[in-house]
Order: sequence, then C-alpha cells, then structure tokens
Amino acid sequence: MQQYEKRLGQAMDFYLKMVEGFYTVPFMEVLLHPHPRWGLAAAVNAMLAGDVEAGWPIRWRLSIFLLLVRLQRHIPIAPKLQF
Repeated sequence: MQQYEKRLGQAMDFYLKMVEGFYTVPFMEVLLHPHPRWGLAAAVNAMLAGDVEAGWPIRWRLSIFLLLVRLQRHIPIAPKLQF
C-alpha cells in the first residue's frame, strides 16, 4: 500500500503543478509555442492523458518544459502573448 500511495502522491503532485501553472502567463506562452524538436507538448499531453507512470523519455521532457516555464518569467524564450 505504501508503494501505491507514493506513486499516487507523485501523480497528484504533477497534476497540481500543471493546474497551478496553467493559470499563469509564462506557462501558456511556453505551452502554446512548443518547439517540435524536443516533443515537449507531446510529453505534457501524455501526462495529462493519464500516463502518470511515464518512463524517462517523458519525465525528462516534462522537467525541461517546467524549467522553460520558470525561465520564461525572466527571459523571453517563447513569444509573449498579447491580451
């Protein structure tokens, strides 16, 4: 049961990060202008579709995506959204 609880907690932590991030401008800027070379949008979609026990190929892409979101706040990596 402890292993299940740990996996479930990690999945919920991920979803919480995604929901919190979704409502920020930097998150939307990076998400709406993905770079096809790394497949970041595909990794985000895979996790949001329920692949919470994804392997390394998806997890490293998600880490890069979240890093880019943090950097977007200070350095314009993706085009700025105009409201």
